[in-house]
Amino acid sequence: MLQLFAYLVVFILGGMTVYFTTEPVSLIWGIFVGDEIQSEASFPGGHMARIYSAAGVGDQQLIFVVDGRNVYRTPDFEPGNVHEKIVWDSSGKIVTFIASERKIFTYDTESKTGTKE
Repeated sequence: MLQLFAYLVVFILGGMTVYFTTEPVSLIWGIFVGDEIQSEASFPGGHMARIYSAAGVGDQQLIFVVDGRNVYRTPDFEPGNVHEKIVWDSSGKIVTFIASERKIFTYDTESKTGTKE
């Protein structure tokens, strides 16, 4: 019985050790890379667009990534939920990033060019 208790204590302490050593890594990752807010795949194009939010001091930066490529990063943006959206056209090749009810950036996956709105 004592041996079972010892295994339980070691298991719990080991889990706490792993948690407290990896948690700072995830916080640092969130500051530099950002936390994913939304992702959406195009159909039939087979492309993937993602929006990340990187917290700042009293503000945030929104990062728009298409097919793993960072295509646009906003300057300082108001904090909180700004109702970010990803909208693909019917061909699945052109994607628009919308925040605060306005177009922010449009990206063409074929020509790999973008337009700031």
